[in-house]
Amino acid sequence: MKFYHKLFIFAACLFSNLGFANADSQIIGGQWRGLNTGDSSLQIADNEAQDLLNVDVTASGYGIKKRDGTTQFRTLSSSTWGVRGGYYFKDAAGNNNIIHANAKAIYYSRNGAAYVSFITTQTDGAYYDFTDSNGTLWFANSGRDVIASWTGTALTSYASSPQGNQIEALPDRLAITGTTANPNRVHFSKRADFTSFAAGTEDASAFTEDIGLPGASINCAKWADDRLLVWSRTSGSEIFTQSQFDLAPTIEFSNTIGCVQPNSVIRDFGVTYWQGQDGHFYGYDNGQVTWLSKSISETIAQLATGGQSKQWPQRER
Repeated sequence: MKFYHKLFIFAACLFSNLGFANADSQIIGGQWRGLNTGDSSLQIADNEAQDLLNVDVTASGYGIKKRDGTTQFRTLSSSTWGVRGGYYFKDAAGNNNIIHANAKAIYYSRNGAAYVSFITTQTDGAYYDFTDSNGTLWFANSGRDVIASWTGTALTSYASSPQGNQIEALPDRLAITGTTANPNRVHFSKRADFTSFAAGTEDASAFTEDIGLPGASINCAKWADDRLLVWSRTSGSEIFTQSQFDLAPTIEFSNTIGCVQPNSVIRDFGVTYWQGQDGHFYGYDNGQVTWLSKSISETIAQLATGGQSKQWPQRER
């Protein structure tokens, strides 16, 4: 799978009505002349602009317009802390629940209604990680409070589960990482039982998998197709093991790009995206890591100067 920088696609759409045709180069030009910061606002032409921030391309592709603004959705009750995590899930009754946490509480907005808290005893200001399975929400936080689940009506805590700071639902197991005693360890629950982490001798029993050296910390975890992706600060690995007797290896897909922002990790259309420890954004399609936030070789201002048509080399699709 190939990835294209958003600015690259933006510029290609902006200056041409030819779309994304396959070509070695594409002429970019048209009615809109582009950015002009050299003249005053009274002198610039109607088809020039002094500010290209927060803009969208018009439907015709020949102009720009201000991007739509934002509006406040809801206000949480506590102003002591900012929002420390959010999630969306559909419960077993089919309700749409938007989850947000701040201060000591976790709130839900059901089907667009006002926020209501369903737990108010968490570590003050902790950051949260959420996952869901079969209409049930599961959550952990950076304060390593007791792992808990919420069905949309019932809240249940599991004192016997590992108290980690990251949690991820697999098809038939629950994975918890980031415990204080073993920060590099992934705890897998018993098969088809997210509440049991007791060791056993069966293929379905709970088991653990250690990644890297004992001092290393797993900062993020995300299920991707048939593997669990985990990140330390400076590396990313994929765990294929399905049980304690499975000899499938754990493979590093990067030994230089890690993650320290677990809430930046998302999965969409077969690609996992995250923010690396260097501040750049990356994508992984279970085969190749692609650097997404690198700069384009020429700016829009350089291409649009004087309204002349320019040649922009374009990747073949």
